[in-house]
Amino acid sequence: MDGIKIEGTKTRTSSFDESTGNGSSTTSVSNGKITLTDGTVATWTSERSRVSDLDAGTVTTDVNASVVANGTTIYSHNTTTPLVEKLNCGKPGPVSGVVASVYRTNNITIDFGNGSCNNRSVTITVNGVTTTRTIGE
Repeated sequence: MDGIKIEGTKTRTSSFDESTGNGSSTTSVSNGKITLTDGTVATWTSERSRVSDLDAGTVTTDVNASVVANGTTIYSHNTTTPLVEKLNCGKPGPVSGVVASVYRTNNITIDFGNGSCNNRSVTITVNGVTTTRTIGE
């Protein structure tokens, strides 16, 4: 990948209950290592879980991932409040949940709302500056 070497083991475990239609999956990275073109070696960790609950009509996702080089986090992506998709909303994507990311020196938080299907706004905070965006416009 353009001189970048990526190593490690990615594992996915899934389960599905045919009687309820509910399922879950977890994905993890172990022994993750990224060697950049300048020779810098970074460690990569990642854990992701998704749970489908057809009785509740939701898909819930939780993610925690990071890339650290020389003791400094150069990228992280973490759900501070699990992301919830409502299947009956008729639109893909979360209707609630909060994601916090770090990319180099930028701190980014995205709040997907209160869970209402009618809410089309997300609140984005980048380095302390907050804006609201309407999805689909």
